[in-house]
Amino acid sequence: MPVPEAPDAGPAPATSGAPVAQPAGDEQAEPLYAPARRVLRVLPLGAGLALVGLGIGFLGWRLRRA
Repeated sequence: MPVPEAPDAGPAPATSGAPVAQPAGDEQAEPLYAPARRVLRVLPLGAGLALVGLGIGFLGWRLRRA
């Protein structure tokens, strides 16, 4: 039994060596490594220790007044 041949789909589309145009300006996609939202700056250790010290001092001052 003979095997039927596939019909010819026509000539293959011509491809040029030219690069595909990239969107410019606002249309350009976000990079993959960009953060999803803004990142808050972390306070330095000295600022945290100073705030803890102020809080303990305030509590001590309030307890002494009572």
